[in-house]
Parts: sequence; C-alpha cells; structure tokens
Amino acid sequence: MTVKDILKTATTLLNRGDIKNYINGEAVNDYIQVEEDFNLLLDCYNLVEEEIATDYYRLKDTQTFTVVDGVIKCENFSKNVLAILSVKGLNGNAVNAEIKPDGIYTNEKNVVVEYVYVPSQKSIDENSSFFGTLITKRAIALGVITEFSLIKGDYEEAVTWHKKYITALTNCLASKKVKKIKERKWL
Repeated sequence: MTVKDILKTATTLLNRGDIKNYINGEAVNDYIQVEEDFNLLLDCYNLVEEEIATDYYRLKDTQTFTVVDGVIKCENFSKNVLAILSVKGLNGNAVNAEIKPDGIYTNEKNVVVEYVYVPSQKSIDENSSFFGTLITKRAIALGVITEFSLIKGDYEEAVTWHKKYITALTNCLASKKVKKIKERKWL
C-alpha cells in the first residue's frame, strides 16, 4: 500500500478526478490549483499517518546497537523514537539501562532496543508505514479527506468524513470474531 494508492482512494471518494489525473501524470485544467490541492492532500496524509501512529496504532521497531561510551544517542536510531519499550542484551535478557531524553545510558556493549516510533514524512511513491498492518487504505484515505475538508473550510463535510474515519479505524482495530451461521433446513 503506497501513499499514491491511498491518495487515489481519497480523490475517488472526494470525486476529484482532476487530482487523480494529476497523480497519474495526465493533463489537467487549472494546473496550479490542482497541484496546490494535491500538495495539501499529501500534507494531510502525513498528518493522518502521524495521528494514527501516536493515538490509535503504535508502530514498533527493534534495533541492535553497539554501545559507544556508555550511551546510545537518539540520533543513532533509524526512526523517530516516541517511546522505549525495552532494552535487552543479545541473549534476550533485560539489562541495566537508564533512559533519558538525549539517549539510553548503559554499561553493556551490545543491546537490542524495542521502541515505538513516529513515521517520517512520506512522498507520493513511498510505502505507507501501515503497510502490512490492520490499518486499511480506505481508513487512512478517510482521515486524509477529513483533514483536507477541515483545512479547506468545509466544516460540515469534515464532520461527516470524520465520523466515517473513526468508524473505519475502529473496525480495523476491533478484534473480528467469525460468526457461525446455523445451517438451514429446507422443506
């Protein structure tokens, strides 16, 4: 699921064929306005991805470090750290470590750190951070439309889209139980 796929879904739901044509590299009328709206949609995508990652579905990563001078600095992480979940040795056992705003302090030489992260800003051709997760393309697209409508000043539309967005997210995150239907008897 790429950012492009999500934005195409959003433009379909918005009935904005002009932006969809722009995304596909086709000619459009009023190029300046369409490009402006496309850039706004991309900004909205990045806002929604961050919102989902911080409020609804935490993205986790694990990274192995060789500790230099007793500290793992924040800039050494490959992603934007939101919270540290665990610091373990290579054998999987917890190690003594002190987590501070500027890094992790430990006397160990090699550690494995599990953490929650905030996604980085995406361009149109990148994969979504939610690729392969429970979060669907449609749910993200509904969030993008909500933000887009709000920024454009369409407040009533934004409220309507927001309800759909929250419902879609709730459905994505709810544990789905398979319902068994009794077999019917035919007379």
